[in-house]
Amino acid sequence: MLLLSIIIISILVSIDYFSKSYLKSILLDGPMSINDFLTFQLIKNKGIAFSILNSDSMLINILLLIIILAITYFIASHFYRNINNMIMMEKLSFILIISGAIGNLLDRFIYGYVIDFIFISYKSFYFPAIFNVADIYITIGAVILIILLFKKDESYNKI
Repeated sequence: MLLLSIIIISILVSIDYFSKSYLKSILLDGPMSINDFLTFQLIKNKGIAFSILNSDSMLINILLLIIILAITYFIASHFYRNINNMIMMEKLSFILIISGAIGNLLDRFIYGYVIDFIFISYKSFYFPAIFNVADIYITIGAVILIILLFKKDESYNKI
């Protein structure tokens, strides 16, 4: 299962990387509206979620990189140590989170920032963040984990 997980993570990271590379090349002239809800707009995010700690400070960016590397390492090592004891949905959640983390870390190493490009809005409503495919992986993986934790808590309460 570990080899299959590594293959899936590699595929997901590749999808994220190529989506960013492609959109980075076509968005040089500005945003591209797909429909009333979706616009692709190139944003260079040096911060973390919702551009928190977005800074040109080399010190802050190095500290963020070290923290993100440490968190990614912790999550990946937990997954590696416990993969045989996890149910399939738990494995999927970790695969998604690790893939998203690696995808965004690649950006930080290659460009010094994360490429965000998905902007969702409708009339005067704007989603509070511009994000990318890796962010979608992380979000879906985290939601699955949270649901599994709540289901596990419910099963303990029934005993």
